[in-house]
Amino acid sequence: MKNKRLCIISFLIVVLLAGCSKKELKVPLEDVGMVDSMAFDYIDENQMRLTVAIPQYSPEAEKDTQIFSITTDLVSSGIVEIEKQSDKKIVFNQLRVVLVNEDFARKGNVRKIVQHLYRNAEVGNKVLIAVVKDNAEAILKGDYPDKPSITFYLNNLLEPSINTAFNPNTNIHDFMYSITNPVVDTVLPYVEKRGEKLEIKALPYLKGIICMN
Repeated sequence: MKNKRLCIISFLIVVLLAGCSKKELKVPLEDVGMVDSMAFDYIDENQMRLTVAIPQYSPEAEKDTQIFSITTDLVSSGIVEIEKQSDKKIVFNQLRVVLVNEDFARKGNVRKIVQHLYRNAEVGNKVLIAVVKDNAEAILKGDYPDKPSITFYLNNLLEPSINTAFNPNTNIHDFMYSITNPVVDTVLPYVEKRGEKLEIKALPYLKGIICMN
């Protein structure tokens, strides 16, 4: 009888736990912020400026894309602070582009940032990476009148095409492979803002610091 009671109690605990787990996973779509682009700007050895772009699909939204920026020491703590600002659950299933400014590429730890994203199960291996002249936050917050949104603009710009045949199309998987390979240079496209347009100006390669062609 005692064993029977234990079995019943154990069964009830499992059912209750399973119910709680399912309840936690059910987050309404309007309460989810799907990050499409991220930007990292160097501040100093201990801090960076993290900016994320989140497309807005609601017809009632004032803007097509929400931009949030935070000064932080870690990506994880920065995301927590952004969640407080946006009041939404931040997810990375739709992440397409990661930008780092030139100072961050020279002085910051790009490898550490990419490794963090690479180990995140939500982030796909095809996320594109690029170096930005001056300020990466300004790229995401810039106005591009003839483009539907900065998220689509960046993704289309960095994807290889006839007009950008030289573009190495470096994604997270390629980056992690090359940065750990002693005989391969890590090549990244270099993006510069000219007026209301973005241009790929050069191809930096990364081995400790950036070297410009």
